Amino acid sequence: MITAKAALHNLRAIWAEVSDENRLNGSRWYVEAHLYCVALSEKYNQPLESVVGCLAVLSPNCSWKVNKECTEEILRIGSCSGNVYPDNIKKAQSILNYGMDPYVVMSKSKRYGNKVRAFYDNILSPKFSERVTVDTHATRAAFDNLDLTIKHITWIFGSAKGYNTVASAYQSLAKELGLRPCEVQAAIWLTVKDKMDNGR
Repeated sequence: MITAKAALHNLRAIWAEVSDENRLNGSRWYVEAHLYCVALSEKYNQPLESVVGCLAVLSPNCSWKVNKECTEEILRIGSCSGNVYPDNIKKAQSILNYGMDPYVVMSKSKRYGNKVRAFYDNILSPKFSERVTVDTHATRAAFDNLDLTIKHITWIFGSAKGYNTVASAYQSLAKELGLRPCEVQAAIWLTVKDKMDNGR
């Protein structure tokens, strides 16, 4: 589908379009997500790893706003009425209600497992994580194509090769820039989101 070299070329191009505001917000994004989870952990007396695990398993095809709302709803009442996949609600419940290890639960996520585990790691350790959360916006940037096909999505989320190819391109760009991979991914994610919200 695409080589790491070609993906890196596309990422360099979109990085040149990233505004100062998105660069700043990207540098803060995962740190703020971490602090959000710390606050929830303290409020509901749950281990931080469990809260982050819940947030991560609920995240596929879920807006950040709904992701947070559903996580807090499960912490508060044990269930969630948000617009998220029912199977992911069950995974979150198994972490929060039954104390299962988040990594064990996340290993059951076949289609989005790589993304979920990276998202978990980025939020749990934003200042040290080297993993890359490759979601649909991150994929759009790597392919330089806002209109992803089923083939694109299947290659990224259905194969380790596809996911790792794009993740390695983000890691290479981060090394060039002297930034953490999650900071670069977050800034590019915000830029692509702006393009999508503004009709390109």
